[in-house]
Parts: sequence; structure tokens; C-alpha cells
Amino acid sequence: MGVPDEATVAVGDGADDVDALIWAARGVAMGQASATVRAAADEVTGTITEDGAATVLASLLGRGH
Repeated sequence: MGVPDEATVAVGDGADDVDALIWAARGVAMGQASATVRAAADEVTGTITEDGAATVLASLLGRGH
């Protein structure tokens, strides 16, 4: 797709997301993720009910949430 590695973002909360969180230039664990998933990420966002994924997407667009 031509996206440079440094422009990649992964957001996840499950053990099956760990590889993507490690691979991406910006790996973001959801707030409800286990300690193992959080450790694999670069940062942690809010939970699902706190609109954590939307917060990450807004940050990519340069907007606050």
C-alpha cells in the first residue's frame, strides 16, 4: 500500500493483537487490555466505553477528542 513503516498505528486489546502492537511504529493498547498487551504497546488509551480508539483516531487527524 506504500505506507512507510514509521506511519503505522495498531490499536488492540487482546493477546492476538500483541504482534501488531510490537510491529507498528505506534502501538496503542486499549484501557481494558491485560498487562501483557499493555506491555507490548507504546502507550495505553481509554477503554471502549471511554472511546479510547476514537481518541487515537482523533490524534491522527490532529484533533482533540
